Amino acid sequence: MRSSSVLGVLLVVAALMVSSTALAVGSVRVARTTIQEDSKQWKIKLTINYGSLPHLAHIPMVLSFTPTAIYERYVDDSTGDTPARRVVRLRNQATIDLPMDVGFADMSGKMFKITKFKFKLSRGAGFEAGEYTLKIHKASGGVVGRPIKLRLEGKNKVINRKAIEFKAKAPKPKSKPDPSDMPEPSGPRAAEDSGPDLSDIEDISDEEAAAIKADGPPGAKKRSSGCGCEVVGEPAQGQLGLLLLAAVALALVFVRRRSS
Repeated sequence: MRSSSVLGVLLVVAALMVSSTALAVGSVRVARTTIQEDSKQWKIKLTINYGSLPHLAHIPMVLSFTPTAIYERYVDDSTGDTPARRVVRLRNQATIDLPMDVGFADMSGKMFKITKFKFKLSRGAGFEAGEYTLKIHKASGGVVGRPIKLRLEGKNKVINRKAIEFKAKAPKPKSKPDPSDMPEPSGPRAAEDSGPDLSDIEDISDEEAAAIKADGPPGAKKRSSGCGCEVVGEPAQGQLGLLLLAAVALALVFVRRRSS
């Protein structure tokens, strides 16, 4: 039982190797696996062995690049203003596919199964400094050669990871306006009130002033002492008595007429 199970496993492995060999045709070699950036581009040189003479002078292929790591440049509180670099590993990244026509013939039209192919990768196409896995597919189906690991060296954009401090500015004290800085009123200025104008009134002597104070204002009757004094604007006591007698006489006449 053990020998039969081991034989079954070997047969499965052999079948997988044969199928993978059948799917992948030819071979691919790269001149350098580490490429330096030049004017925001990376120049790559490949030697592709198609495995046999192709049926066309130019074979449509798709070069698929899968990002596996990125070379991150950053600054933080420990690095100061000098950027540091670290390798950030990536997983499950979308591939960058570049369709290209690979030529296997010279100017005379002679066909070859091996060709040297050069192309460029640019940041505008979505590439950054980092690590990638390259796989070459024929547009009609099938893989050419084995996957190739590439390292694209360069300086990526610096990421700022410094702690951010929010400091509010202290409010400025309100200063009182300087009266000298106040603008002059443009309209007519109001005249200051200095009281009544007494310039036309003649001055009087001290004797006249004392006489006016003793006699009172003009038109007032001088008061005499005792109960018989008279006040300006009030009737005399004799006139009041006559008025009272007349009122009593009228009242008696009115009573007599009512009784008769």
